[in-house]
Amino acid sequence: MAAHWLLEKLEYANQVHDESTLALGRLHQVPNPHTPGSNYTNGFFDQQWRDEQAYHVNTNRSAEREQVELGRLLCLEEELNEALSSVVTTPEQALMRARNCAIVRRQLEAQRLRAQPIPEDSHLNRTQREKLTKVWYAKTELRRTFLALVEEKQPMLRVRRAGESTTLGTRGQQRLTEALRKRAAKLQTTLNTYNRLARAFIQITPDRPAPRVIEYAALISLQLDDTFWNDGIFTNANEPWAVDPLTQQGIRALACLNRALEEKRRLTWEVRRAMRWATRNHQRLISLLNDARDYMDSREGNPPEPGVIPPTLNAIFSHSVMDSLPTQAYKIGVVAQALQTSYQETCDLQLEWNDKLLEVFQKTPSQYGDEFLLGTWNQQLERIKCAIDYHCLTQIPGRMNRTLSRIMNGHYRIVQIVPDGDDGDDDDDEEEEQYLADLEHILSESLRTDLERLPDDQRDQGDH
Repeated sequence: MAAHWLLEKLEYANQVHDESTLALGRLHQVPNPHTPGSNYTNGFFDQQWRDEQAYHVNTNRSAEREQVELGRLLCLEEELNEALSSVVTTPEQALMRARNCAIVRRQLEAQRLRAQPIPEDSHLNRTQREKLTKVWYAKTELRRTFLALVEEKQPMLRVRRAGESTTLGTRGQQRLTEALRKRAAKLQTTLNTYNRLARAFIQITPDRPAPRVIEYAALISLQLDDTFWNDGIFTNANEPWAVDPLTQQGIRALACLNRALEEKRRLTWEVRRAMRWATRNHQRLISLLNDARDYMDSREGNPPEPGVIPPTLNAIFSHSVMDSLPTQAYKIGVVAQALQTSYQETCDLQLEWNDKLLEVFQKTPSQYGDEFLLGTWNQQLERIKCAIDYHCLTQIPGRMNRTLSRIMNGHYRIVQIVPDGDDGDDDDDEEEEQYLADLEHILSESLRTDLERLPDDQRDQGDH
């Protein structure tokens, strides 16, 4: 799974890298109107990105909010004026509308004093500035309505994703569908208002960068980070990053390229870290298995005394599981089972990882120590495959095959292949059957879990 994940991440990073490089290459062929005599460059895009960041860090958000509030009041005034011109059925309605208009006008005068004009729009007259401010407010409302619809859709989207389900039920889905229909109708109304105000501003100010007019079908397909949602056109009409679509495309393409390069660097480290962990764990378990095998050989005849336990196995033999075992022979069996099972899992993991992990390794930049790491990995895989060919890499509990020990320690000249099912030992069959049955009952998973937590100094002792 880890190797598959790393390979997928690398393939996606390469895809983004290629697409971004292609997009930037096309932009590099286009003359840059902001730097006459030259085309767009990565340096220009990078500087524009820094300028945009600096603006957002240093800008006065309260001043922008005052402008949006002014736009709201201007839109409200327009609605009230339209209402006043409509047919009035009663004197009370006419009086109420007149009072509302008076209140809004007073609020507008106060808001105009608080909302200072944008410096970039100093050349615009009052009518033009106020029309632009109304577009700004309308777009703010459009964004809010759009996000509300996206949020409302989330339960329905989860139903369509593989592996996910919903608890809505039929009635819940019907209610959600009705709510979405209302949200969509509100979004359409808000969009119509925005487009109407945007066209009105474009008509009286054709020489200024204009807000983008958009249709409903295009709007609902937008991503949340689309450049359409950038409000720079209202605050920085003279900045390329705010008003120039090609500059905005270049900034995004360059950011994607840099992110892909960073992702590939991280994958370079991750694949080597995974291989290094696997090879070291393999070597550590081989060392412990060798020590356990030597200790078993030193106890031929099952003497009553435990003898000298190898220092590398002290932590395992002192585990709480061992207190319930009657003899040292049983304890050795439990240790053998834990080590053999852990080693088998490591070998299986290396076999599963091999193809995809090596593909990631070869497709990422080389690092210091690669030759040694790759050599160690290939050597271990070769020995694992050899052990499988000789049918001696087994999951039988406690089985510490002598042939396996010889292969995994690099002794390939095997005089006689031990028949499957015969460990080469002279143990009595009946005693071994009872022994394995007891092991199956006694062994605790916590022993193998704690095996992974051995201190580094104990892990490294006895490494071959």
